[in-house]
Order: sequence, then structure tokens, then C-alpha cells
Amino acid sequence: MLHCDFGITALGLNTDTQHMGYVLRSGEKDVPEGLKQTLRNSKRVRNLLLAEMSSGRTGNEVLAATLARMRAGLDRTIYSHSMTVGTAPGR
Repeated sequence: MLHCDFGITALGLNTDTQHMGYVLRSGEKDVPEGLKQTLRNSKRVRNLLLAEMSSGRTGNEVLAATLARMRAGLDRTIYSHSMTVGTAPGR
């Protein structure tokens, strides 16, 4: 399993991206089923989260609604960086 977490700061803005990869072991022909199921579950959580996002809602409202919908069979966590509004340090 490979995990890359990469971020850039430029012009007072920050970005962050994460990517996962799996390298087959010697003799393996396919990714283990458990990893495939984990990816399917992650996509379900992502879709639930995106479905709850709409203009005018706070992040806490979106999170609470998503967690409530997840209780029907998904035992996962949601993590996000907080956002602050204002100017970049030193400006």
C-alpha cells in the first residue's frame, strides 16, 4: 500500500491532496477483496457527504447530516481541515 499526502502553499493559499495505491504482491493477480470493499465504502461516504453540501449550510450541519445517514451501515470517520477566513499571515 502506498500513501502520498502532498501540500503546497503559494500566494497565501494552501492546497492538500492525498492519493493511495496498491502494488500487487508477487503472484497476486488482483487487489485483495477487502481493499476493494474499503474503496466502495469510501466512495459511498464521499457521495453521502457531497449530497449534503449546499449553499447556506455550515460545515457542522453537513457533517451532522452525513453522520446520521452513515449510521445505516457505514462505520467510518470523516476528517477535514478547518478553514479560517481572513488574510494570510504577514499580509
